Amino acid sequence: VITRHIRALIQKDEHKSISVGGDFFIDGRDKVELLLARTIKKNGEVVVFDPKNVIISKPTMRGDTFISGSVFIFRLPEIEAGCIVEYKFQKTTYKPGKKEFFFPSFQFQSGYPMLSCVCKIIVPEKKEFYYLLKNFPKNKVKPLLQIKDQKKTYLWKFENTPAIVAPISRPTSPIFLDM
Repeated sequence: VITRHIRALIQKDEHKSISVGGDFFIDGRDKVELLLARTIKKNGEVVVFDPKNVIISKPTMRGDTFISGSVFIFRLPEIEAGCIVEYKFQKTTYKPGKKEFFFPSFQFQSGYPMLSCVCKIIVPEKKEFYYLLKNFPKNKVKPLLQIKDQKKTYLWKFENTPAIVAPISRPTSPIFLDM
């Protein structure tokens, strides 16, 4: 189960794209469920997104690509500079191709600055968990590890992370976790 929870202050009109959320899922293997979606306007009014307005569609196929999944996507309403968007959705892989394999990734940095970004992974205590960190600061490489109730919890947390600003002449790589 992967849960994504986004809460963002829209400071500029060009940041409105963060009000669009979604994920790709494989039919017959995964399901995606919207748990919370709302816009909090500057005056405090809360506009709740109706989950019935989630769009499920098949990606456009190319001749050289075989994709057997669908796209889950939604766009929060009434977005303007100064409002807060919040959404939370959960992706459950109920029939993995191989039970032992788990291949999500998590990006701690994006084109937007982040006040707080947390990744928490919970695995059975006796299960070995392998991961790869990319572009991590040396002081953040070791996660906070907690063992409780026969579960191991790995926690990485970043505070006040600046946005990625790629130089014009070359790409910039974000801080990344591959599992």
